[in-house]
Amino acid sequence: MNSSEVIFLGGIHGVGKTTYCKKNYDDDYSHVTASQLIKMGGEALINENKKVANIAKNQEILVKAITAQLKINSKLVIDGHYCLVKENNQISIIDKEVFTDMRITKLVLLISDPTQISQRINKRDRNIWTVEFISDFQNKEVEQANFIATDLNIELLTVRV
Repeated sequence: MNSSEVIFLGGIHGVGKTTYCKKNYDDDYSHVTASQLIKMGGEALINENKKVANIAKNQEILVKAITAQLKINSKLVIDGHYCLVKENNQISIIDKEVFTDMRITKLVLLISDPTQISQRINKRDRNIWTVEFISDFQNKEVEQANFIATDLNIELLTVRV
């Protein structure tokens, strides 16, 4: 029996994952972002515009870092993504095997109005993504979260923030 509880909280950049985690999980869980774990576990392959050169390598680093974290904390909430943006602006899904390897016990998906997300991203990161791109990105994120939940038979909670 798995005594660890690993919640994966996903959503696109700027949706409010870290804020939501701090408000809802920080008292009972060790909260880490996927990008923090990737940076701790090896050289992160992410550029300043949130684009990823080698998604598979980053996910491999992430899984190893989570395994190490579970030796320290049995209750983790990881904020990350169900999809990422490649360097060519192509939206790419995270393979379901990564979620199996992370030992996820519950999935959470945050969604929000694409216009609000655009404003947050542009203010925080000075990253100019169109509302249309953000909407497409978020739709892909929803689709992939639902696929993973269904295929792996893991509970998915979708929250509009």
